[in-house]
Amino acid sequence: MSLEAKLMDKLSRQSIANFKLMDQQVTEVGAAAEKIPATAMNYRKAILIFNADPAGSFVYLGNADVTADETAGTGGFKLNGGAYLFLELDGSVDLYGISGGSVTIHTLELG
Repeated sequence: MSLEAKLMDKLSRQSIANFKLMDQQVTEVGAAAEKIPATAMNYRKAILIFNADPAGSFVYLGNADVTADETAGTGGFKLNGGAYLFLELDGSVDLYGISGGSVTIHTLELG
């Protein structure tokens, strides 16, 4: 079973009933904020973000000015290694990630 299929299995069928897979990407996130995914789908309704690195590795998600810490105003949402996050974000919303080291992020864009 593919990584994407395993992730979709973890989501409740009710939460994804109105979505279909539009695109998938892998992004390497490091010490500089990287756009996740690099190019958003125009008709995206939601995104599934998976931190493919082992436990102990994490990425902070937020705006273009996100920092790899928990500083008020710029510190991002911490996504631990092995964790995933489902967000109903359309293609007009840019999401960025940053980490203290190199972290592999898988995304599924849903429409």
